[in-house]
Amino acid sequence: MAELSLGLGRVLIFRKDADAAIERFEKVLERHPAGDHAAEATYWLGVAEYKASHDPERLRARWARLAREFPASSWARRTELDGSPRRRTPGN
Repeated sequence: MAELSLGLGRVLIFRKDADAAIERFEKVLERHPAGDHAAEATYWLGVAEYKASHDPERLRARWARLAREFPASSWARRTELDGSPRRRTPGN
């Protein structure tokens, strides 16, 4: 069920309904507060909050939380604390 909610949230972002996406990702976090689903929801929640507010600080804050709470997740590795994509090196 979490996968469907995450997918719907991403569709809502791309359909420019960031507020509905935020609600969707928050529900995923309420129901699945730990693990991969929570890490992914936190990542996309930051994106949705940015899309809704156009405030990069909201994205940075959410992704900083992602790095703190889920440091070993693949979703945390997609970000840096400054909100910009990580530069990947071969083998990473």
